[in-house]
Amino acid sequence: MEEWKTAFESYEISNFGNCRRKLKNGTYREIKGSLMTTPSSKTYTQRYFQTQQNGKRTNHLFSHLVAKCFIGERPDGLVIDHIDQNPHNNHYTNLRYITPKENSYNSARVKDVPINTPDRRRIIQVLWENDNKEIISEKRRLYYEKNKDKMEIRNEQRRNDRVVFVCSHCNMEISIQKRSLKVKKGSMCSLCTSLYNLP
Repeated sequence: MEEWKTAFESYEISNFGNCRRKLKNGTYREIKGSLMTTPSSKTYTQRYFQTQQNGKRTNHLFSHLVAKCFIGERPDGLVIDHIDQNPHNNHYTNLRYITPKENSYNSARVKDVPINTPDRRRIIQVLWENDNKEIISEKRRLYYEKNKDKMEIRNEQRRNDRVVFVCSHCNMEISIQKRSLKVKKGSMCSLCTSLYNLP
């Protein structure tokens, strides 16, 4: 059953995550709100609405109002987490207060890798890349099309910046950068130099 509580002033929030405003004539107006993206992720959007008082605008997240009214005041240092990872599901049973570190573990990207797994960050990255090959390929293609001219100019500059170096010991031809040749101390390649320096 949907239960309503006063969030602030004439605004009410329900345990289902719905919001409404009580008008002066006693009727209610539904607040649908807008979607707000977080700075860290453009795909993670939350529902909010805005109020203005004395020329100052204030944003109100639906999830924050539900948690405050049906879970309690948020303790210092904790954040609100959507248990099912759906930021649009603001039902009070889907919200909880946890630490930022615990919140970072509750994401589709890391949920299948236990916290105590050795080399966990690399494993998560590999799993995510395997699951999103098409997205990654498309991003790379778009990046290449956007920066194609700059990349070709940079590659041409790199090719022009290289010279052929001949090792005086093994006579092997090696392509190196001009600036590397200027600071090179000997006439041997790095492999021959390593062998020469062996005790």
